Amino acid sequence: MVVALLGALLLTWMPYWSLTAAAAEPEIAFTSDYQENLTGDLVPGGTFKISYDSQRLTCNRDTHYGQPSWSIYAYAQFAEDAEPEYKVLQPFAEEGILTGEFDIPSDAKEVVMWFYNWGYYTGFQQPQCYDSDYSANYHFPLN
Repeated sequence: MVVALLGALLLTWMPYWSLTAAAAEPEIAFTSDYQENLTGDLVPGGTFKISYDSQRLTCNRDTHYGQPSWSIYAYAQFAEDAEPEYKVLQPFAEEGILTGEFDIPSDAKEVVMWFYNWGYYTGFQQPQCYDSDYSANYHFPLN
């Protein structure tokens, strides 16, 4: 009887937890077929996650002493005259889906993003590589 009561309570609260968790943190997915998919609402003072398919930006896959020595940086700017912030997407120097998270300032006007593929030999033997929507950058409105 107690188990049944606890089960009923959990089932009653579960939809609330699921909706709260889903609405709590928006995500922008940058897919391998060059789409940008926003789920949730970007709001000033909030946060958002990034999932980035590393196949979008493959020009630098350097190794040093037999170990991967490259990464992809995500840049975010929240107002036209603001200094951009950046994060190294994780996991560091691995193929696949890389992730990161940004805080949105309370005075933000929009989210503008671009990505940079760094390698150990960048600037010496490798070119600099960006994913920036052909230098227009990716723009996401705030709600």
